[in-house]
Amino acid sequence: MTPADEEGSRPLRPRKALGQNFLRDPNLIRKIVAAVDPQPGELILEYGCGTGALTRPLVASGARVVGVEVDRELLARLAADPALAGLLLRDEGLEHLPPAAVAAAYGAARLKLVGNLPYQLSSTALFAAVEDWHCLERVVFMLQREVAERVLEGPGSRRYGILPALLQARFSVEKVLDAGPRAFFPPPEVKSRVLRLTPLPRPQVAAAAWPAYRELVKTLFRERRKQLGSLLRKYYAVDEGFLVELERGEGLGPSRRPETLSIEELVRLAGRLRPVPS
Repeated sequence: MTPADEEGSRPLRPRKALGQNFLRDPNLIRKIVAAVDPQPGELILEYGCGTGALTRPLVASGARVVGVEVDRELLARLAADPALAGLLLRDEGLEHLPPAAVAAAYGAARLKLVGNLPYQLSSTALFAAVEDWHCLERVVFMLQREVAERVLEGPGSRRYGILPALLQARFSVEKVLDAGPRAFFPPPEVKSRVLRLTPLPRPQVAAAAWPAYRELVKTLFRERRKQLGSLLRKYYAVDEGFLVELERGEGLGPSRRPETLSIEELVRLAGRLRPVPS
């Protein structure tokens, strides 16, 4: 059965352009909700309510749920569902609803962020979480498994790059579960994975140092296979004396490549650099 059949309404036609694959496995839904651990009165922001498979148990918990959905047909169904009478629906794209803005709009210091994300929105949602980590209590995202694996990668992996270097500097990241295609309607051609991100009690990068760290990570990983020395000369105009001191003081030799640098090493490097004036 399709989700619409189960609800006794006319069949839904998932929109491929929006990457719609609706959750329909009750056991999987229970496990995801358990990972969120909704509590009465707390604020939860759900990106992409879809048919409401996650939304209903979240609302039933007594949490205040802000549900984001851009599909007009789904919005109408959600608004008409008596089980979702307390749902705070928003029809803007998620790029217009960053967590910090939503928390402020609804008078909350922190919120939980949830979503079954299509591939094309994964990076946008993850980068939003990185920037607004201070107002997040927890993030639980269903992602394409390829994206989730990249988020979990560390130095030396070919998939280690901007996203893991930023996320892991502010969050502990853990796998919750894997989901096969049959857990969705229509079944996607790829496998999925649920990740839980918890803000670190003491993030590896101080708030004041974050802009420099973020810029360094993005700069280096744009040319991840080039040597560190050449990249620093090109983008930060360092001289040979700086590179010698960097190797002596931090153990960061000029022949190192960005993909081999740990977050701790990137933090130390960012602390020594000054951007070249544009």
